Parts: sequence; C-alpha cells; structure tokens
Amino acid sequence: MNKIALGCHNLTGGSSYRRSERLVHCALDLGIRRFDVAPSYGLGTAENTLAKALGRRRLDPEVDITTKFGIAPPKYGPLLAWFREPYRSLRGRCKSASLPITRQASASSAGWKKSAKAAASASLINMNLDRLGGLLTHERLPSEVTNHIRDELAELIHVGRIGRAGCSGEIENVSAMLDNINGVASIAQISVLDRHCAPDIAEKRYFQLGHLATRILEGEDMLAPALKKILSGVDYLNDVGLAYAYVLACLRHHSPDIVCIVNASNCERLSALLKGSEDPRIQAIALTNGNWVLEKSPIVSRAR
Repeated sequence: MNKIALGCHNLTGGSSYRRSERLVHCALDLGIRRFDVAPSYGLGTAENTLAKALGRRRLDPEVDITTKFGIAPPKYGPLLAWFREPYRSLRGRCKSASLPITRQASASSAGWKKSAKAAASASLINMNLDRLGGLLTHERLPSEVTNHIRDELAELIHVGRIGRAGCSGEIENVSAMLDNINGVASIAQISVLDRHCAPDIAEKRYFQLGHLATRILEGEDMLAPALKKILSGVDYLNDVGLAYAYVLACLRHHSPDIVCIVNASNCERLSALLKGSEDPRIQAIALTNGNWVLEKSPIVSRAR
C-alpha cells in the first residue's frame, strides 16, 4: 500500500466535510499513507479539509503529504463549498454536467503568486504543518520564472521545509519543466507515465488512470467483454470500477516501482477499487494483458 496515494481533488469542506472526512479515514484504514493535494482542489478547501480530517495523524512520520503550486484556487471557493452537497443531490436527479465553479483557474490568473516559497508557506499554514513531503509544479510555468522557481525549491529542500520537489501535469509539460528545474526535481507525476520518460527521476507517479479504464469500456479491444464474462459474479464493482481496478492491477504488476494515485467519491468505491485490484481473477487477466494497457494508452503513444 505504500505505492498507493489518495488523490484529494474531491476533498471539500463546507457541506461536504463529513463525506471527505469519512473518505480520508477509510483510506487510512485501508493502509494508505500518501495523500496528493493542491490549493486549488476541493474549491480551494482541500488542503485544510485534509489536515482537519487527518487530525494528529498528519504529524505521523509515515504520512506523506504532497501539494502543488501554479494554479490558483477558485474565487469564493470556501463559500461555494457549502453548496456542494445540495448540488450533488440535484445533479444526481438531473444528471447534469459539473458546475462551472469547480473549474480551476489557470496559472496566469491574478491570484497566482510566482513564488514556490510563498506557495509552500501558504500550504504549510493551511495544513498546520512544519514540513511537506513534496511540492510539485502544477503545470508548465512561464520560462522567465523557472530559474527563480528552481532556486527556491532547492532552498526549501535545504532548510527542510519540503522533502522532495518535482513536476505534475501532462507529459509534454512535465518534460519541459524537468529540463528547467534539472537537479532539483525528483518526482514526475504524469497522466499514465511513459516508463521510458525521465529515467533519472527517483519517484514516478501515475494519475488519471480512469483514462485507460474508459478506453477499455469503450470497446477498443476485446478485453471489456472478457472482464465482464469472467467476473460476472462480482457484485462489489460496477463496470467503471471493474475496469479501473483492472488498470490499477496492471500498473502494479508491470510497473511495481511507480506510485498510483487513486480517486474515489466515497468509502465504498475506494474500498471496492482496491479490493478489486487484489482479486486473483483480475490479477490473472492483468498479468496476461497488462502490457497492452501500458503500450496502447493514448498518452504513452503520443509521447513516443
């Protein structure tokens, strides 16, 4: 479980705090000790929500919290968070798309400060911590500030304010940022990372595993019918969860050194996802077909 991190994009305060708290406690109960958060997540409340839900556990040396900087939180986010649960209920009945207020502001917005030190200080205050496990750039930053950012990240590591630094985002942006902060970055967090990308990076992380799960369900190969047929008696996963668990099992088998960032909206789905990835039948299929998933993913193919 030390290779699994909980993605905290959906952790939200306000009316959603109890739901978020239950999810964090469920992750801890399942053995997850890594948490991936950002100031812009959860309508700008995710960092504070995570810290509050963890309580004293946030100070546990085994708990590793990585946050990001470069995308500003939405305006009035903490206020809007109080409307999150009523909106969930309405969306469930109307099956409507996500609210525009959940979209993240870009790095060029007025609310973004071009300083890794300022971002780290703000996150440490939000989570009432003295040290962050990791600090990542959230997207490709303007070239005119990257030298300044690199020096600040190096200083933050030197004084012990952060344990590690790195980059996150799409593979093209991460590759460019790794070049710009060379010598400081030790983490590459990419949507379905090419295993041959950045071999000198110490810690590789995959996120948005649902992209591959979606391709499987869209029937771009013959695997989806095989999964459903072989696992027809499984009652703890729906089709999306089944494909997601399969992708997670593949990545864990074929790339054992990477960290997989998983996301779920509630405790039941998180438990089912991890339970499904450990199902012997899913593992057997993953051992046979896992290379297809890794080689045929759109992100990997485009990178090559």
